Amino acid sequence: KNLPTSKYVQFATVTNDGFPAVRTVVFRGFLDEIGGASSTTLKFITDARSEKMSQGDIAEVCWYFSTSREQFRIRGKVTKVAHDAADPSLARQRAGQWKAL
Repeated sequence: KNLPTSKYVQFATVTNDGFPAVRTVVFRGFLDEIGGASSTTLKFITDARSEKMSQGDIAEVCWYFSTSREQFRIRGKVTKVAHDAADPSLARQRAGQWKAL
């Protein structure tokens, strides 16, 4: 995470018509758990109007570290947190992330 290139990951989804879609996104850290502990949930920010917001709730991230020549693939469920999020913890973290940009 300390290397400049390690903040960029490839984020892949499947389009509504079944085709793969991949793009580069900026890794924004890990979601905070209750009590402030770090979790294993990755954070990204995107425009709610972007195509990827309508491409389901499963994605895969490919993370390449050039120094060690290691590649990690992480697949999981996408949770979209909008400005009107019902979960107060997620809403607070969303607001904090936008302020940190």
